[in-house]
Amino acid sequence: MYIISVSGKSGSGKSKFSRDLAISFANDAIYIDMDEIEHKSMEQKTVIQQAIQIWGTGILNEDGTLNRKGLGKIVFSSKEEMEKLIDISYPTIKKLFFEIIEKSNKKIAVVDWAMIPKAPEIFSICNLKVLIKANIEIRKKRVLLRDHISEEYFTFREEASIIYDEDDFDIVILNEEVDNDLAEKIELVHHIVFDLKI
Repeated sequence: MYIISVSGKSGSGKSKFSRDLAISFANDAIYIDMDEIEHKSMEQKTVIQQAIQIWGTGILNEDGTLNRKGLGKIVFSSKEEMEKLIDISYPTIKKLFFEIIEKSNKKIAVVDWAMIPKAPEIFSICNLKVLIKANIEIRKKRVLLRDHISEEYFTFREEASIIYDEDDFDIVILNEEVDNDLAEKIELVHHIVFDLKI
């Protein structure tokens, strides 16, 4: 399987690019939303227990499930807290990811995950690593419109977000179009993959 990773900060257009790229390959590709896998990992009892050991029972709902919004406020408060969350959730995320890869009969996987550079066993097997970027003001406008959050909360999340090294990526795409039109960039990646006769 040929694996394409797509990374980018919130509001960069990473997820739209990933979904549209997977669609461009028609039935040859699987789209893997790693945020969804992250959510599933946080439903595992072992992960919840480790989270309680670190942050206490205040991160739980009344029914004993994880309060994601409450935990989000903690982990977005600093890179150190985010690293703790990655450490406890990553083994389950990795397991779920490789289960999807092993079960799929597709030729191509498009992996949508902002944090993938922090996951060495996954990032290292990606055949093509794509970074989507846009300046912070453009990203902020997109996120405020999409998520209906305050500028203060956007800044709060931004300060704890991952810092990318562009040298880690094969392709860096600037996405600052007003209409977030990524068609030309998708076609570029599409041709790169098919030129390899995957």
